[in-house]
Amino acid sequence: MLIDEYDHFTNELVSFDLAGFQKIVRRNGFVRKFYETIKTATGDGIVSRMFVTGVSPVTVDSYLNLSKMYEVKSEYESEKQHFDILMLETPIAEAKYEFIFEFKYEKKAGEKRIKTVLADAKTQMLGYLAKNELANHPKMKAWVIVVVGDKIEECEEVIL
Repeated sequence: MLIDEYDHFTNELVSFDLAGFQKIVRRNGFVRKFYETIKTATGDGIVSRMFVTGVSPVTVDSYLNLSKMYEVKSEYESEKQHFDILMLETPIAEAKYEFIFEFKYEKKAGEKRIKTVLADAKTQMLGYLAKNELANHPKMKAWVIVVVGDKIEECEEVIL
């Protein structure tokens, strides 16, 4: 199954009707139920593969929260710092990995600026990983992503 421009409705609703967006993505909302059905079909083998493209971070967070495998925390505060997206294993499903993502956004940037932003993001991520809250997560995979305009310029795993 291929779903393209998944975030088109998100952008429209968030811009003009935030309450409407929240209503359709909540537990009993249409969008949540629709994607839960697809997720179940994928797990049952009815849908062999699913690829979703054209997704904004707001929509990613809404979509990830459908997962029973991960507890997803977006803009989560820990010790006065904020992780962009933190995905922790839930007690009901054993995940192979847990994830933490740090996004850096620039409107315009040359190669030198991108490298500087990437280096700063890696340093920031290493600080996150040293926090007591994340120290006991041996399955944690950490990624930093630099977005310039609407294009991902750098995406790197941060390894301790």
